[in-house]
Amino acid sequence: ILFVDELSSAPPALHPPLLGLIQAKRIGGTQLPRTARVFAAANPPECAAGGFDLAPPVANRLGHVQWPMPTAEAWSDYMLGGASGVIKPIDAAAISARVDAEWSARFAAASALSTGFVRANPGALHKMPTEGSASKAWPSHRTWELATRANASTTLLGASDDTRMTLIGAFVGDAVAAEFAAWAARQDLPDAGALPDGKETFKHDP
Repeated sequence: ILFVDELSSAPPALHPPLLGLIQAKRIGGTQLPRTARVFAAANPPECAAGGFDLAPPVANRLGHVQWPMPTAEAWSDYMLGGASGVIKPIDAAAISARVDAEWSARFAAASALSTGFVRANPGALHKMPTEGSASKAWPSHRTWELATRANASTTLLGASDDTRMTLIGAFVGDAVAAEFAAWAARQDLPDAGALPDGKETFKHDP
């Protein structure tokens, strides 16, 4: 994991190199391994040290999650040591094997939902926002693919609906994600993988 802090303090002259880092995992003469993941943190430009909006091409290659400030109770628990504890380690090899085994089916199902929604709502495929909000999440051909991968991943790993929609919204924006969630909820089709062995049945209602 490569963690880039205070991203909104990067001046515009650094945005082209950022594209290479995020998209190609290359910085200067260094090529990061294929499995490297880039994470970043940033304050809003208006309260960053010498803050700048992200260039739209940079913003469109990132997922944007708004991290809420801790409540007074949560902050107090942290200060008093109540937030400390042991985090149970995960079995990365087991998770990787599960992803390898289930990814094709999960991604196909997520792709069917994304493409079905976009075909029904073609205006939601690419909505570059106006200047000033283009440094946040917005739908494009690229971010819809990323949102589809987020949908497949969170479904495969058994994440909650809230987590899934948060991560879909991180790529295409919360407004479009809400439209997608409402549309997807009306698609009452069964799991296609469960039909052949009789685990689910389906009767078409014209």
